[in-house]
Amino acid sequence: MLFLHGYPEVWYSWRYQLPVFAKNYFTVALDMRGYGDSDKPKGVQNYSMDKLVDDVRDVVHGLGKQKCILVSHDWGGVVAWSVAAQYPDLVDRLVVCNAPTRWAWMETIENDWQQFHKSWYVFFFNLPFLPELLQSRNDLQRFDLMFGKFGNKEDTEAYKYYYSKPGALSAPINYYRATQRGYATRYLLAMKNKRITAPTLVLWGRDDIALNEGLAAESCKSCDNYTIKMIDKCSHWTPIDKPDLVNKYITEFLETN
Repeated sequence: MLFLHGYPEVWYSWRYQLPVFAKNYFTVALDMRGYGDSDKPKGVQNYSMDKLVDDVRDVVHGLGKQKCILVSHDWGGVVAWSVAAQYPDLVDRLVVCNAPTRWAWMETIENDWQQFHKSWYVFFFNLPFLPELLQSRNDLQRFDLMFGKFGNKEDTEAYKYYYSKPGALSAPINYYRATQRGYATRYLLAMKNKRITAPTLVLWGRDDIALNEGLAAESCKSCDNYTIKMIDKCSHWTPIDKPDLVNKYITEFLETN
């Protein structure tokens, strides 16, 4: 059971899920490429989707497994969708929390002004230097603002610890920068019409300020077998905002699929 976190997080964002599912599954929470203690290669080209997808494949095989239950959130979810599309034999079951497929997101922002407006940060992160500068201000205060209400001060300090390391701000932002390169468009076109055959559960916090809830259904148009659970009074940070409900829905999904 492999867990993929989002931005700007690390493996620690799965702290409420790991103890629960470790009782019945071999569980691993990955620091994605460029995050936490994982390598942070220089150059935007090293954060292209094909490399992120192959990282997941290599981790599964490196652990001596042939397939996994893939659980994901945010950018981890974007990658997980592509893993399931590109390597269907690798993904036994797929769980995605508040993350659309890249192709559903692209089509939506082209036709939905509200979602385009909500996605301003994607374009902002493509600027040089400024995103890193703003995030580093006031002792990484942004993490207090984002995660402070979902845990205690020690939880927030854990994120700050990882993001205070050399290169720790630029590498994750390069995920966004890589989406605006020509190779990203080619990969997107190659994946767009692939089917996701693994049974899929999509969990979606309705109070997500960055992603319209309609993206859940749009993303599932690529799936042969899917379930969508909308979560009321839940923000974008699904696994840490409503952990008990997330754990309940995942457990039920795994028991019936």
